[in-house]
Amino acid sequence: ATDRLPGPPGGAAEYPWMARLIYRQSMKNNGETGLCGGSVINKRYVLTAAHCCTTVYDGGLSYVKLGEFDIHHTKDCRRGKCSPPPLEIGIEEIVMHHKYDSNSLKNDICLLRLSEDIEFSDYVKPIC
Repeated sequence: ATDRLPGPPGGAAEYPWMARLIYRQSMKNNGETGLCGGSVINKRYVLTAAHCCTTVYDGGLSYVKLGEFDIHHTKDCRRGKCSPPPLEIGIEEIVMHHKYDSNSLKNDICLLRLSEDIEFSDYVKPIC
Protein backbone atom coordinates (compact mmCIF):
# COMPACT_ATOMS: atom_id res chain seq x y z
CA ALA A 1 0.00 0.00 0.00
CA THR A 2 1.13 3.50 -0.69
CA ASP A 3 1.27 6.35 1.80
CA ARG A 4 0.39 8.90 -0.83
CA LEU A 5 -2.49 9.67 -3.10
CA PRO A 6 -2.05 8.52 -6.73
CA GLY A 7 0.89 9.81 -8.71
CA PRO A 8 4.67 9.74 -8.62
CA PRO A 9 6.62 10.99 -5.61
CA GLY A 10 6.48 14.75 -5.40
CA GLY A 11 5.43 17.70 -3.32
CA ALA A 12 2.04 18.50 -1.86
CA ALA A 13 1.37 21.16 -4.51
CA GLU A 14 2.05 18.75 -7.40
CA TYR A 15 -1.60 17.59 -7.67
CA PRO A 16 -3.64 20.50 -6.26
CA TRP A 17 -6.85 19.35 -7.99
CA MET A 18 -6.98 16.01 -6.16
CA ALA A 19 -9.90 15.49 -3.77
CA ARG A 20 -10.21 12.62 -1.32
CA LEU A 21 -13.79 11.48 -0.73
CA ILE A 22 -14.44 10.67 2.93
CA TYR A 23 -17.15 8.20 3.90
CA ARG A 24 -18.80 7.60 7.26
CA GLN A 25 -18.34 4.08 8.56
CA SER A 26 -21.29 3.72 10.90
CA MET A 27 -20.64 0.04 11.57
CA LYS A 28 -16.86 0.19 11.95
CA ASN A 29 -15.85 2.07 15.09
CA ASN A 30 -17.79 5.17 13.99
CA GLY A 31 -14.77 6.06 11.91
CA GLU A 32 -14.28 7.47 8.48
CA THR A 33 -12.46 6.21 5.44
CA GLY A 34 -11.37 7.56 2.07
CA LEU A 35 -12.10 5.03 -0.68
CA CYS A 36 -12.34 7.22 -3.77
CA GLY A 37 -10.86 10.34 -5.23
CA GLY A 38 -12.02 13.10 -7.50
CA SER A 39 -10.89 16.25 -9.27
CA VAL A 40 -11.69 19.84 -8.33
CA ILE A 41 -13.27 21.42 -11.42
CA ASN A 42 -14.27 24.80 -9.97
CA LYS A 43 -14.82 26.54 -6.62
CA ARG A 44 -17.96 24.52 -5.85
CA TYR A 45 -17.71 21.15 -7.65
CA VAL A 46 -15.68 17.94 -7.56
CA LEU A 47 -15.89 15.44 -10.42
CA THR A 48 -15.68 11.74 -9.54
CA ALA A 49 -16.98 8.33 -10.59
CA ALA A 50 -20.66 7.49 -10.04
CA HIS A 51 -19.72 4.21 -8.37
CA CYS A 52 -18.10 6.37 -5.67
CA CYS A 53 -21.40 8.21 -5.10
CA THR A 54 -23.69 5.26 -4.51
CA THR A 55 -24.83 4.03 -1.11
CA VAL A 56 -22.69 0.90 -1.52
CA TYR A 57 -20.19 2.36 0.94
CA ASP A 58 -21.47 1.99 4.49
CA GLY A 59 -22.68 5.30 5.85
CA GLY A 60 -22.35 7.25 2.61
CA LEU A 61 -20.28 10.22 1.59
CA SER A 62 -19.50 12.63 4.37
CA TYR A 63 -17.14 15.31 3.00
CA VAL A 64 -14.14 15.89 0.75
CA LYS A 65 -10.55 16.58 1.78
CA LEU A 66 -8.53 18.95 -0.38
CA GLY A 67 -4.83 19.78 -0.30
CA GLU A 68 -3.85 16.46 1.23
CA PHE A 69 -0.84 14.63 -0.19
CA ASP A 70 0.37 12.10 2.38
CA ILE A 71 -2.65 10.48 4.02
CA HIS A 72 -0.68 9.04 6.94
CA HIS A 73 0.74 12.29 8.26
CA THR A 74 -1.10 15.32 9.56
CA LYS A 75 1.51 17.61 7.99
CA ASP A 76 2.78 17.32 4.44
CA CYS A 77 6.37 18.53 4.38
CA ARG A 78 9.06 18.36 1.73
CA ARG A 79 12.52 19.93 1.79
CA GLY A 80 11.65 21.88 4.91
CA LYS A 81 8.48 23.42 3.48
CA CYS A 82 5.13 22.31 4.89
CA SER A 83 1.76 22.73 3.25
CA PRO A 84 -1.22 24.06 5.22
CA PRO A 85 -3.64 21.56 6.78
CA PRO A 86 -6.08 19.97 4.30
CA LEU A 87 -9.44 21.63 3.75
CA GLU A 88 -12.50 19.61 4.75
CA ILE A 89 -15.69 20.63 2.97
CA GLY A 90 -19.11 19.06 3.28
CA ILE A 91 -21.17 17.78 0.37
CA GLU A 92 -24.38 19.67 -0.35
CA GLU A 93 -25.61 17.63 -3.32
CA ILE A 94 -24.67 14.47 -5.22
CA VAL A 95 -25.53 14.51 -8.93
CA MET A 96 -24.99 11.17 -10.69
CA HIS A 97 -25.37 10.72 -14.43
CA HIS A 98 -29.02 9.83 -15.02
CA LYS A 99 -28.02 6.84 -17.18
CA TYR A 100 -25.40 5.41 -14.82
CA ASP A 101 -25.46 1.60 -14.92
CA SER A 102 -23.84 -0.08 -11.90
CA ASN A 103 -23.56 -3.42 -13.71
CA SER A 104 -21.72 -2.22 -16.81
CA LEU A 105 -20.36 1.00 -15.22
CA LYS A 106 -21.53 2.93 -18.27
CA ASN A 107 -21.85 6.67 -17.64
CA ASP A 108 -19.78 6.25 -14.47
CA ILE A 109 -19.61 9.96 -13.64
CA CYS A 110 -20.82 12.06 -10.72
CA LEU A 111 -20.65 15.69 -9.60
CA LEU A 112 -20.37 16.65 -5.96
CA ARG A 113 -21.68 20.12 -5.13
CA LEU A 114 -19.83 21.28 -2.06
CA SER A 115 -21.48 23.03 0.87
CA GLU A 116 -19.18 26.05 0.51
CA ASP A 117 -16.79 27.57 -2.00
CA ILE A 118 -13.23 26.27 -2.10
CA GLU A 119 -10.57 28.80 -1.17
CA PHE A 120 -7.89 28.20 -3.81
CA SER A 121 -4.17 28.23 -3.03
CA ASP A 122 -0.95 26.71 -4.38
CA TYR A 123 -2.13 23.44 -2.80
CA VAL A 124 -5.79 23.49 -3.87
CA LYS A 125 -6.91 24.57 -7.34
CA PRO A 126 -9.05 23.32 -10.23
CA ILE A 127 -7.72 20.81 -12.74
CA CYS A 128 -8.17 23.19 -15.68
